[in-house]
Formats: sequence, structure tokens, C-alpha cells
Amino acid sequence: MSFTHEQKQHVIKQLEAHDRDSGIRTIVLDEKSKESINLEIDRGVFGSDIMSSGLYLARFLFSHKELYEKKEVLDMGCGPGLQ
Repeated sequence: MSFTHEQKQHVIKQLEAHDRDSGIRTIVLDEKSKESINLEIDRGVFGSDIMSSGLYLARFLFSHKELYEKKEVLDMGCGPGLQ
């Protein structure tokens, strides 16, 4: 598989964005109510505050709690665990 120059640059930009110090990141789950959670994200972990797919999934799950309420859920190997 080969990448175009633009694709390579995009991957490099994403990797550079994740190269940051550990710290607490605030993740907004609902824009209207401003409901949010704080996650401690270690250095080298792909932060959910950067990965749009993780944000979209977390916001979807927050809005559809009926899918998992009163159920056991395992979030394993998912970076900082936003989902």
C-alpha cells in the first residue's frame, strides 16, 4: 500500500498532535448542556480529544444511554477510554 504525499503529511500531522505531555483533557459530550468529562491522557496515547471518531462515538453513546444502561460493558484497549 502506498500513500500520496498529502496522505503522508496528514499521518505525520496526526502523529505530531499526539506527541504531547500527559495531562487532563476536558471532553465535551453535549454542546447544548455543556456536559463534559475529564480524562487523564498519558504521553504517547492517542488522545480522544484529537481523534474525531472517538469524539463522535462518545457523543453518540452519551445521547443514547438506553443502548447500554443496566448492562455490563468492557472498554478494553481503547486508549484513554473515552468510549
